[in-house]
Amino acid sequence: MIRWLTGLGLAVLASPAEAQNCRLALALALDISVSVDAKEDALQRQGLASALIAPEVQKAFFSSPLPVALTVYEWSGRDAQYIVLPWRLIETEADLLVAATKVSESQRSDSGSATAM
Repeated sequence: MIRWLTGLGLAVLASPAEAQNCRLALALALDISVSVDAKEDALQRQGLASALIAPEVQKAFFSSPLPVALTVYEWSGRDAQYIVLPWRLIETEADLLVAATKVSESQRSDSGSATAM
């Protein structure tokens, strides 16, 4: 329940200004908790960046004339969130490439927080 409320709070606080002009608002999270080491963190970032420009994903993004709103954020607990990619409309392949590049070049915001009980 706390995770759901945290996610909802993030969505509301960082909501896309033009959400009514898109067909989908997609929020993608990167786990930066202490259980994720530097190698795993790099794997997440590079994997997400690669996935965004994969032909199948591009096909899904552009299957409709309406754009997709996209944001990427880091999360490791209710007090440890950071926006990697602020909400933006993805209307062209160039927009998607810029988003993938920003994710690929991003650095972990902190060493993470413990999320276990």
